[in-house]
Amino acid sequence: MEQISLRKSEHTSVTLKGLGSAGYRWSFTVDDPQVVSVERQLLQHKPEEEHSPTFSADEVFLLTGQKPGETMVHFSQSRSFEPSKPPIAKREILVRVRI
Repeated sequence: MEQISLRKSEHTSVTLKGLGSAGYRWSFTVDDPQVVSVERQLLQHKPEEEHSPTFSADEVFLLTGQKPGETMVHFSQSRSFEPSKPPIAKREILVRVRI
């Protein structure tokens, strides 16, 4: 299991492989959102960057320590229009926040 240690108010980012061109998107849940907050970050691509039609940008999430403790952050990659199908990918991170 992956682990991250943060101090209160410290940030770190988590990058997850994107499959947006196939309709997949990462979502997350946090066991104790009082310990760590998670925000989806929008990536800005430069106009001069060229990508193939099947290109999928990675998805980035910002984790911020809120108060001392530990909690699990659960990420899953699925299609919103297929709610009964299981995610094609999952990632779990134990986050420890200290003073």
